[in-house]
Amino acid sequence: MFFWRKIGKTLRGSAKPYQVVCAAVLGGLIGFAPPLLHGPLYLAAVLILLAVLNANLFVATVSAGACKLLSYLLLPVSFQLGLLLLDGPTRPLFVWLINAPVTALMGFDYYTTAGGMGLGIAIGAVFGVALVKLLRTFRKQMARLEAGSEKYHAWAGKGWVRALSWVFFGGRAKQSYAELMEQKKLGNPVRPLGIVFAVLLVAFLWVVQQFGSGPIVAWALQDGLQRFTGATVDVDDAQIDLAAGKLTVGRLAVADPNALGTDMLRAERLTADISSADLLRKRVTLDAVVVDDAQAGVPRQFPGRRVGGPAPDPPPSEEEGRTLEEWFQTAQVWRDRLETAADLLDRLRGLGGPEEDRKTIGQRARERAERLGYANVRASHLIEGSPALLVRDLRVETIRTRWPEGETTDLHATNLSTNPRLVPERPRVTVATSAGTLELDATIAPRGSGQPTDLMLALRNQSVDDALGAMDLGSQSSVAGGTWSATIDGGWSGAALDLPLTLALQDTVVALPGVDPVTLEELPVRFGLTGRPGAPRLTLDREALVQALMDAGARQIAGQYLQLGEDRLRESILEGLDDDTRDALEPLLGEEGELIQRGQDLLRGARDRLRGGDAPAERE
Repeated sequence: MFFWRKIGKTLRGSAKPYQVVCAAVLGGLIGFAPPLLHGPLYLAAVLILLAVLNANLFVATVSAGACKLLSYLLLPVSFQLGLLLLDGPTRPLFVWLINAPVTALMGFDYYTTAGGMGLGIAIGAVFGVALVKLLRTFRKQMARLEAGSEKYHAWAGKGWVRALSWVFFGGRAKQSYAELMEQKKLGNPVRPLGIVFAVLLVAFLWVVQQFGSGPIVAWALQDGLQRFTGATVDVDDAQIDLAAGKLTVGRLAVADPNALGTDMLRAERLTADISSADLLRKRVTLDAVVVDDAQAGVPRQFPGRRVGGPAPDPPPSEEEGRTLEEWFQTAQVWRDRLETAADLLDRLRGLGGPEEDRKTIGQRARERAERLGYANVRASHLIEGSPALLVRDLRVETIRTRWPEGETTDLHATNLSTNPRLVPERPRVTVATSAGTLELDATIAPRGSGQPTDLMLALRNQSVDDALGAMDLGSQSSVAGGTWSATIDGGWSGAALDLPLTLALQDTVVALPGVDPVTLEELPVRFGLTGRPGAPRLTLDREALVQALMDAGARQIAGQYLQLGEDRLRESILEGLDDDTRDALEPLLGEEGELIQRGQDLLRGARDRLRGGDAPAERE
């Protein structure tokens, strides 16, 4: 009944064409409004306009409902129109809207927000103009009936007709249709009571910003961290003191994007200095971030989910070297860890890659739409001045981890952001364990900057026996005992690795068949680390390995093999001979005998070839 009364009042009321068209357009903007978290001030701005402008509220409601249904059906169209608006001729306007205070909170950095605004205006305008024509036609016909139809007046005067008119349309009209046709088409464009409402709404939003800014910042921090890490981030609560510029976050949990059942980092509390001036520009800038009671590798109660992510890695190329699967039986565990590190490295550099860099903006946006959905694709390349999330200084001390066993880890990071190209300094991450087992110092170059990425990674005092147990070497090994350490220290440009890796064995026993075991005090083995960070390949420097073996104790092994060769040569020659022949050959088979000399020369030649030399070695 209420609905029909509103229709009747609209048909017989004093709604002007301006009020109808304005209401239809504003209703279209409401219907195509983005989700509240994407543009928290978009809907508030449209509602303020609806209150201030003297628009017909019933028409606005009908238009908003119809356009909300259409917004779901036309989501791909909104996305395509957003591509045209944000990356087309109107790009400068939207760049200003995305980076200006207040308007930055309206969500225009989402393609479907900009496209939905265009569709809302267009569809609302068409609906409004059509409704104006319908009202004009209806009123003309009714004015003609009122003026010249006696049957109409007789019918309208019946009691049951007046009763139904009152029930469904609210009674008789105060003006005739002829009088409605003579009214001004514009009328008062502003609703005085709406101005009061708008002032109250702005005051309410200011109060919410003052006392409810904690949840707003918690959402912004959660959204930024999810986009940075690529997986679910849980934030229980947040409190902010804008006057003091302090932020306190309780119970932070960051899921591992490559092991969604595990938290990459979990902390009871996070405190930071925050810049309140950036909040109106939809920016969160944190400084002096301190994380208390942190843990890593903790199982989650509920699995997380991936959020975005870099483009899929291309298949490994056929190049020299062995993959992790070829080196380790437990390669999948290490692959997962490396994939997580590679994902974080990509995000620290800025998402993308050589393949993606060659694509147009539209192609990249469409690919992200397939992964994230149309409504979740942002035009991040239009953000200027500063990134959406910037952590200038982060310290996480005494992180409890399952590995290395019995140690804690300290992490220090600077200039972490969602868009490192907007930060003058390169992101830097340092990690150190309490006993020095692991040490990392990485300074990452933003993608496309042309700067090098510097990396120092050291892993020390690891058990040789434990490592050999994880390697695919069969049931026997000629190496046992001692420890090993690995060090990477270098830099590279671009996405492909090109780093030196030194693997050193300490106090390791080498036992080869037929000779006594030899203890190597120090044996460095040099590898080349190439390929992608998530799937590296190892190449072995064979000449350096031979020289290291000789320097570390292989000469002792070679000497034992030389003496063994002489003994076996003498025995093989004398085997099966009678005593007289043995007595005749003894002088030739002594240490200075001609046959033994030739055998020794052959053995020494083989040893020299193993060492890579051409000249015969001097006799020791």
